[in-house]
Amino acid sequence: MRFNFKNISLQCFSCNGPLSSNAINYRLGLVARYGEQFVNGLESDKEPRQFTLEEVILIGKYYKDLCRRMMADDSRELESYQ
Repeated sequence: MRFNFKNISLQCFSCNGPLSSNAINYRLGLVARYGEQFVNGLESDKEPRQFTLEEVILIGKYYKDLCRRMMADDSRELESYQ
């Protein structure tokens, strides 16, 4: 799966560590949240992404700011911040 805002999610220690991402349940969660068609689109997207250093820095700043706003709002719903 390539970089996509909707493919960014928190994972618990167990899923991210011993279960090696828990890919099957992660996919099921994506399907429940966004639908089968969206997930199939993510999985079939093979186009390479080439980000410049400046773009990577901007992406990092964007998500750092998003996390700050989410913590300030005490919210976990990414969809409301798109």
